[in-house]
Amino acid sequence: MAIQNKTKNSPKHIITLLFVALIMFSCGGGGGGSSPTPTPTPTPTPTPTPTYTTPVFTLSTVDASNDVGSYSSIATGSLHISYYDADNGNLLYSSNSSGSWQPAVVDSMGTVLTLNTTITSIAVDSNDYVHIAYYDSANDNLKYAINASGSWVATTIDDAGDVGTDTSIAVDSSGKAHISYYDSTNGYLKYATNASGSWVATTIDDAGDVGGYTSITIDSSDNVHISYYDNDNGALKYALKSSGSWAKATLDTDAGVFTSIAVDSDDKVHISYSEEQNNAKLKYITNTSGSWVPTTVDSSSEDVWDTSIAIDSEDNVHIAYYNSANIVGGSLQYANNANSGAWDLVTIDETASVGEFPSIALDTNDTIHISYYDSTNGNLKYAVSD
Repeated sequence: MAIQNKTKNSPKHIITLLFVALIMFSCGGGGGGSSPTPTPTPTPTPTPTPTYTTPVFTLSTVDASNDVGSYSSIATGSLHISYYDADNGNLLYSSNSSGSWQPAVVDSMGTVLTLNTTITSIAVDSNDYVHIAYYDSANDNLKYAINASGSWVATTIDDAGDVGTDTSIAVDSSGKAHISYYDSTNGYLKYATNASGSWVATTIDDAGDVGGYTSITIDSSDNVHISYYDNDNGALKYALKSSGSWAKATLDTDAGVFTSIAVDSDDKVHISYSEEQNNAKLKYITNTSGSWVPTTVDSSSEDVWDTSIAIDSEDNVHIAYYNSANIVGGSLQYANNANSGAWDLVTIDETASVGEFPSIALDTNDTIHISYYDSTNGNLKYAVSD
């Protein structure tokens, strides 16, 4: 006789089965495997801090004609340099757009000039037209030249007295020219522009003997910024044209000669200049913090002349300057604050007496370009960062 299975699913038996099932589920189910290990979140790789390297410069001669290269001014795109021919009294221009430097006469003024003033200033607009403001020493006038037609056309902008020394030019977003300059007859700061379609010259500051060592720049909103020297009070001054009106301020005292001005990507202002006292050390002032803060850049320098400033794509400051107290007669110096804000000082050229009238510009790759005068050989020289 077959034996009948009398086992029944009693409540006690059901509870036991559920307990076993729960244990199996917590251990990964009936498959006997363990639950998958969660994938760990990867730790972000920190962005490396760029390593700062002191720039190294390659030097060359642009124009080796007799006694040329003083009062130089440089602009980028292709490279463009305006400068003075002291032997013949001409305004010269050289560009490397063809692959080599090609000097040319812009204006034959015919007067040998010996004043220590900024006689030429150059700017290039978005159409690659070249604009040059300069002092006509034969007639004591402010003049302007442009090559928009394919050849140089020179125009007298202001002939009211002895005007046009310490000249500086900038172009706005519409390609219009803006020029700051010194009125030597009256001791005024003057300004001229063709923004309206014709040239209009106005006096910006007539409070004593002001306006020497002037420099001009234009920001992204086409506001005009001018730095200049108050000779009566020995002070650095600044003028801003915004919304059609001018505002002026004194920024530093016992300083302010050989000014140069630039704006950064936030339209903050940066000015390099020299002290009038204290052995004429190199100074710098900016309003990036919201107020004007002056700094001595090179405390070891003495008799600094001819400063020139430029700002790179990271808003670092670059200054070229001439140290006339170099033991061999003068040297071309350079400073930047790209190393986390600390100033790095470099001697670029000290072969005999070199470095007067430096002008600095940076291209879209932040390559540094400097034109300057070799007074020992009477040549125009050029330095470029490697």
